[in-house]
Amino acid sequence: MANTKNGVKRGGFSICTIVGLLFIVMKVFGLGIVANWSWLWVLSPFWIGYSIVFIILIIWVILIAILS
Repeated sequence: MANTKNGVKRGGFSICTIVGLLFIVMKVFGLGIVANWSWLWVLSPFWIGYSIVFIILIIWVILIAILS
């Protein structure tokens, strides 16, 4: 358990990182349907989660402003 602190495992890759890297490799080497995708969608596993959080924060701020 070299990669632990207080019994909690740390590190590793998230599923979004793995999918994003897979999409990049497929795009660069022209494999599968991903070869025809725009780079915007190839890189989407990296930014889509942040976009969802950002939209939720905007909605939250708007609701706070309306209810105040």
